[in-house]
Amino acid sequence: MLGRVDVHLLNIELIALSFICIGGVFNDLSNSQDMHMRQPLFWPLAIGFSSAGGGLMIGLFLKHFLPFELMEEMRSIKKYKI
Repeated sequence: MLGRVDVHLLNIELIALSFICIGGVFNDLSNSQDMHMRQPLFWPLAIGFSSAGGGLMIGLFLKHFLPFELMEEMRSIKKYKI
């Protein structure tokens, strides 16, 4: 049986994958239109949704698969960078 934490993790993964897929749809819409009909909004939406989904996936990977000491070191470097 899935616990509460597992259900939350699956929901976050599904949201991240759906963001990546939505970004792919916007990219396909941007590339498949004729040059005179091209909408300038599709490309930034494609980049934004794909980046949001990828950021969620990378965050999950870093949180669950990195050792705790390495994660704390990355947080301290990130906090004090210029």
